[in-house]
Amino acid sequence: MNYSNKNMKSNFYLLTFLLIIFFTINGYAAERKKYNFNSEWRLQVGDFPQAKKPDFKDSSWKQVTLPHAFNEDEAFRISIEQHTDTVVWYRKHFRIEELRGKKVFVEFEGVRQGGEFFLNGQYLGLHENGVMAVGFDLTPYMKEGDNVLAVRTDNNWFYREKRTNSKFQWSDRNFNANYGGIPKNVFLYVTDEVYEPVYELAKAYNKPVAIHMGQTAGSRAYLKYSHPLTLDEAAVRHPDVTFVMCHFGNPWLMDAAAVVEKNENVMTDLSGLLEGKIDFPKLLEQQRGYFDTLKTWISYCSQYEKFMFGTDWPLANYGDYIGVVKWLIPEKEWEKVFYENAKRIYGF
Repeated sequence: MNYSNKNMKSNFYLLTFLLIIFFTINGYAAERKKYNFNSEWRLQVGDFPQAKKPDFKDSSWKQVTLPHAFNEDEAFRISIEQHTDTVVWYRKHFRIEELRGKKVFVEFEGVRQGGEFFLNGQYLGLHENGVMAVGFDLTPYMKEGDNVLAVRTDNNWFYREKRTNSKFQWSDRNFNANYGGIPKNVFLYVTDEVYEPVYELAKAYNKPVAIHMGQTAGSRAYLKYSHPLTLDEAAVRHPDVTFVMCHFGNPWLMDAAAVVEKNENVMTDLSGLLEGKIDFPKLLEQQRGYFDTLKTWISYCSQYEKFMFGTDWPLANYGDYIGVVKWLIPEKEWEKVFYENAKRIYGF
């Protein structure tokens, strides 16, 4: 049987389907609401380390509506080099009653000079420079009912970045007024979870969702998002959607095998394991431990109807790659892995 020709045809049909899905999703946008988040903030000049905690008592703090620089009353009253510079805390209590299936983000158009951000006592991050916007995903720390967003600002004239220990060139008493705190707008965004429309569309058309799992192609991507356990969460939450774990989660082979074996709706392919011209006998001699481990965890699943051949062509030579997969898969399962499974899973 000519598996190369069959897989070339399969890849063509798959590419066509993915293009159709891409353009369809463009017209299937998640609901996204933007709220003005400027009202009902509380402000207090001074440093209060415990103010990040949600149960901190702030009832006596000054109530303000943003944008509100804590020293804005000094404008045109005193020379700019005399503008007060110190640490100031801002806090806001807010409620979102229905969080299921939602993601929540906050955007600050500017916090001067540096700001540290907390939600319900959890550290969100640091933003420095005072003139650029910053945003955070609040979803992991949100709770239904009362939430508290706290911001510690520092507008010291001589503020230095924590990473570089350098000052901001534009922060100069000779020409730049120092209005500190939160002198710009704040917005809250509530949206459907980003990929929910994709899952619903896949369910409606009875097509799988193929997701990259495993080592990333670049150093700027976060590995925690490509770990197989991330796919486990999606599979559990969407039992009516079929997922394809691309690359068998390589190099997290044990975790990948556990996710595939456990979830009836998770399939996998063996693409992207190798690249270039493959001299498999030599490679096997050099990396026997890796290939034995890979073969072990494939066999652990004992569900060859879930595995599909793949190469990442043209990054890997078809013929060489077929030889590698034949070594990994028992001969009696070749027909499934090289052809039948992809035909069934992708609905060719």
